[in-house]
Amino acid sequence: YALTDQYVSFGILEAYRLAGGPAVCGYPRTGEVVEGGVTVQWFQRCRAEWHPELDGRVLFGLLGDEFLQARRLRPDLPLPDAGALVPVQAPSGRLEDEAVIFVQTGTSASGPFRLAMDTLGLDLTGYPATDEFVEAGVRVQYFQRMRMEWRPELGGVARGNLGDSLLGLHGRL
Repeated sequence: YALTDQYVSFGILEAYRLAGGPAVCGYPRTGEVVEGGVTVQWFQRCRAEWHPELDGRVLFGLLGDEFLQARRLRPDLPLPDAGALVPVQAPSGRLEDEAVIFVQTGTSASGPFRLAMDTLGLDLTGYPATDEFVEAGVRVQYFQRMRMEWRPELGGVARGNLGDSLLGLHGRL
């Protein structure tokens, strides 16, 4: 990609395309690198991880959890920029639907965040890591793999650029 001077290849390329490519994951920020014995590639909004022990399956990293942990240690950590938009529309036309509580994390998702989670799927979002709340004047919710912002003026939910935030935190961007 000329925009970042990085490329995506092999199994990570297939997972990246299936996930929605730049529209969902953002552009690649690194080439493939080995971190903790796992081959990974960082994108603006996610980290793809190639797992040979899972027959070469590519999983998306728990960036939401990692960012929340970093914020606990450094409360002054800047918030991620808003990234790609996930247009959401409830079948009934109402976005304020009933909350679903997830026993896996003890948190819930409702309204546009639940609809975006359903649209993107658990492989990309993970379970909710927080309930929704207002952060810097914006309604947000963190999931295990991402941060979502409700942006009605844009017509949907924006995904935060957590990949960029975490790479910047570690001095790699």
